[in-house]
Amino acid sequence: MILYSRKIAEKVIKPNGDNIYVVAVHPGAVNTDMQKQWRDAYPGIMGAAIENVTEFFGRAPEQGAYSALWAAFSPEIVEKNYQAAYIQDPGKVGGETKQAQDGMLAEACWQLSERIIRDKVGEDALGSWTA
Repeated sequence: MILYSRKIAEKVIKPNGDNIYVVAVHPGAVNTDMQKQWRDAYPGIMGAAIENVTEFFGRAPEQGAYSALWAAFSPEIVEKNYQAAYIQDPGKVGGETKQAQDGMLAEACWQLSERIIRDKVGEDALGSWTA
């Protein structure tokens, strides 16, 4: 999502002069039913231990939503020009991995996406946004 947010800003928003911000948001480790997969993947005490550890350190779903809500409603996004930023927690911007900063990887993902869309939807699927 980080790679795509940067490419959307570069290839769509900036060329069109749109007053839209795109950001990638990480909610943190959130306690959902996904933690129950550990018991299936590692039956017995190991799965139970991993599930309990992840639940201990995880956030409630409501807490996990805070980052997305902050990104959607905070005036700082526009004031500090957080275009294509990575939001980890409310007000905490940046900290992405080296891989997520790789412009060549972002371009490769973008090109792959375009090829898949054309293959599945048709050659004319990617028309101009301003047409």
